Amino acid sequence: MVTLLDQLGACAATARVEALPATHRDRIAVHWRDALGALAAGCLLDAARPLAALIDGLEGPALRHAAAFAGAMRMTEIDDIDRRSGVTAAAIAAPVALGLLNAAGEGAAARALDAYAVGYEISVRLAEAAGGASLLARGVWPTYLVAPAGAAATTARMLGLDSDTTTQALAIALARAAPGVGRPPGPRPVRWFAFAQAVRDGCAAAFAARDGVNGDTGILEGGWIASRTGGAALPDAEVLTRGLGDGHVAMRASLKPYCSAKQGLAAIDAFQQLMADGADPASIEAVTVRVPTAYAAMVGHAQFPTARIPSIVSVRYQLALAAHSPDGLYDIRRDPPRRTAAIEALAARIAVIADDGLAADYPAAWPAEVTVRWSGGEGTRRVVDSAGDPARPFDRTAVDEKYRAVLGRLVPGADVRRWLDAIDGATRDPARLGALAGDLAAALRR
Repeated sequence: MVTLLDQLGACAATARVEALPATHRDRIAVHWRDALGALAAGCLLDAARPLAALIDGLEGPALRHAAAFAGAMRMTEIDDIDRRSGVTAAAIAAPVALGLLNAAGEGAAARALDAYAVGYEISVRLAEAAGGASLLARGVWPTYLVAPAGAAATTARMLGLDSDTTTQALAIALARAAPGVGRPPGPRPVRWFAFAQAVRDGCAAAFAARDGVNGDTGILEGGWIASRTGGAALPDAEVLTRGLGDGHVAMRASLKPYCSAKQGLAAIDAFQQLMADGADPASIEAVTVRVPTAYAAMVGHAQFPTARIPSIVSVRYQLALAAHSPDGLYDIRRDPPRRTAAIEALAARIAVIADDGLAADYPAAWPAEVTVRWSGGEGTRRVVDSAGDPARPFDRTAVDEKYRAVLGRLVPGADVRRWLDAIDGATRDPARLGALAGDLAAALRR
């Protein structure tokens, strides 16, 4: 019997970016460029160094680099996201493709883009088939759930494994999957370490499969989803296999314009439109933000954030930042979050309301409706697709502008240019990926 995993394994082992339609190739190239930028920014974060040092003591260089790169990249909260699945797939696939360049043998650099693409595709399809963004409401972190499988697919392609061995790698990786990490507090939450280790497990699964270790290739039909999520007994087979290899899910994925939870980006976008229409930040009297009930509680905390992650999630804080210090939206350090009297005062005048009327668009879209009242006027904007969504896509220039702003807050101007040139070179010439990977590893050891 040909299992669902057999079909995924065959795709991961054989799909090629160059065989896709030109529109898909172009979209993958933009997402690849964005992924390398997010990875560079993560490796330049001070907070990424202790994580990398911890991982250094656990593994040899190949898995060590893949895991450290993954933790650093996901930490940025500027990597791309697929709304239906809720998965930030680039943070699984790009770090593995870069981290395994030296270990994957001759031709690895030439395989990197295909490896990234199949790891991305498998991650998104698995998560959506398991319940997608709806898993978030049950406390399941979709990206973490599928990280081992996505990393296994990427690693298998980097190693040049055949279809059967790739299927075994996916089976082994799925056995290592876990639903989430809870909501850990403190300055060094386990979230990033756990994610890094989930990616590491997926890489190890592919090496194990290459060595002859066997997994349960019928695991998806055997209750895997229910055991991990408490959801349906079987995955949505149509989601898993429909059009597999004919196109790419990057066509529907979203790039983030700056550092924010995706759930808050439509609200920020709507608010910025209203400010452009004449809402003077100094005269704003009240702001009402309506979002789908599915994530209203997540983004609507009233307490002013004093730590990094709450500042990235809080719509109140992000809107106040956009009004009074918009360059702060590109600050991925947030150590501590910027706090001024004006930012704090405006955040206190913002209300976040759960609106079931917006649920019709979710999870295909993560919308928001914002009403601003200021002295002399009032306005409302509803945003279904925010900047960077497929309906309002970024091109390569927009990606470069994003990372010019993000990296400019991490390194001096000359180094910003050097990093952007390195990313540009690596996206144009696979032979230059090794140099970029070496620079990223060095940045984590600095």
